[in-house]
Amino acid sequence: MANILNASQLILYYFPLILYVCPYFNVEMKTIAESETIYTELMIPSYANFGGKVHGGIILSIMDKVAYVCASKHSGSYVVTVAVEGVEFLSPVEVGDLLTIKASINY
Repeated sequence: MANILNASQLILYYFPLILYVCPYFNVEMKTIAESETIYTELMIPSYANFGGKVHGGIILSIMDKVAYVCASKHSGSYVVTVAVEGVEFLSPVEVGDLLTIKASINY
């Protein structure tokens, strides 16, 4: 049976995530729930190194995609990641684990 891992078990911090939003963004106020994004993916063998651990770059890529979806839902515009201050992995992710990434704009 696959372990279900939450991002909080893997990442100590992934913020501040600095996103560039096109100047033509939607200025209407939104609730946290309107931008909330939850994504779960099965970690497959092609994501792993020889030790069976998932590469950190794969996890960062998934996190960036979830951040994009969340920010674009919030802004109603095209966004890009400008910078990430830091990421610290607290435990390894194994092949067969389900990785859940949750994101929201709390402004």
